[in-house]
Amino acid sequence: HFIISVFYLMLYFMLNQGSYLKDVSLYTHLLTSIKILGIYFKLIFLPIGLNAWYDFPAPDKLLTFWTVFALQVFAVILILAFFSYRFSPRISFIAIFIFLTLIPSIHILPERVLAKEYYLYLPSISFSLLVGMLFERIGQKSMRMAGSLFMIPLILFSILVFQRNTVWRDNFVLIKDIASKSPESAVIHYNMGVTYDDKGMFNDAIKEYELSIKLNPQLPDPYYNIACIYSKQGNVEDALKALKWALAHGFNPELLKTDPDLDPIRKEPGFIELVERMKKSGEFYH
Repeated sequence: HFIISVFYLMLYFMLNQGSYLKDVSLYTHLLTSIKILGIYFKLIFLPIGLNAWYDFPAPDKLLTFWTVFALQVFAVILILAFFSYRFSPRISFIAIFIFLTLIPSIHILPERVLAKEYYLYLPSISFSLLVGMLFERIGQKSMRMAGSLFMIPLILFSILVFQRNTVWRDNFVLIKDIASKSPESAVIHYNMGVTYDDKGMFNDAIKEYELSIKLNPQLPDPYYNIACIYSKQGNVEDALKALKWALAHGFNPELLKTDPDLDPIRKEPGFIELVERMKKSGEFYH
């Protein structure tokens, strides 16, 4: 199992070095993976403060809380896996299982790192097995004590599940929860803007799009969606201005031909001029 794990990590880093992670060093990859593992370890055993989209800058130091915590837990898992095999193969299996199921959940992005709570569905089985073994041992001495102790986490986790389900009940509530917990994420604020946009709450949508642009000015989609809102509102000048910014930041111009949101300004001289300029130059507007 460990040979397979090491091979997987080597292959993972080798493949990603030449793709969307080419601007991130291997050292940053490793630190990020360690930090994500630390967050996942914490969530498995203490699922408090859950977030559907964890977003944070890539770490640049080894001696941080999450990296030290992750390395300590990882060391404990290794010790359990090796030294518990003879007297308790089940503990050894749990230790290996939790690590192997977490490996595919390590994601590293050039600027932002995403960790998602539903990646823990499979690894959390190890926690359930561990709790089951604990109560089995206690039950051998006193079933009443085991039953009493079992009710405490059962009630607590039931409350947490109920609370979390209220967040997942619809997309709007979920996105608002994510935005409140990841306020520095440009992508999340963009998604929040899309949610407001779909509900016809255009002023709120524009605020979220502008915040997304403030956090990451290179994202073209917020500019484009702002242009679409202004177009639907009949604000030709601001719509064309936002549209030019979107194209300048790499937005796909092919959508301009068919997007119905741009129909209100499609016959405007400024829009026609913009399209003609793109056709002649073959370049985005600058």
